[in-house]
Amino acid sequence: MKRFYKPGDEKRSVVIVPPAEYQSWLASRSMDEARSFLNLFPASRMHAEPFPAPPRAAQVRTEQGSE
Repeated sequence: MKRFYKPGDEKRSVVIVPPAEYQSWLASRSMDEARSFLNLFPASRMHAEPFPAPPRAAQVRTEQGSE
């Protein structure tokens, strides 16, 4: 992550909150309560799929001396 942040900057990351805990997360009133949600999400519950890259823009070729 150090390539995304300068030394001394506030560090941020993604927090995965299970749907059943959304309201509790959004209603947390203290830092300690909010920090209680900072747990590793079980890898066995994660799912990833390949996502195709968007098509590249066509490059226009010009011939020299065609004018």
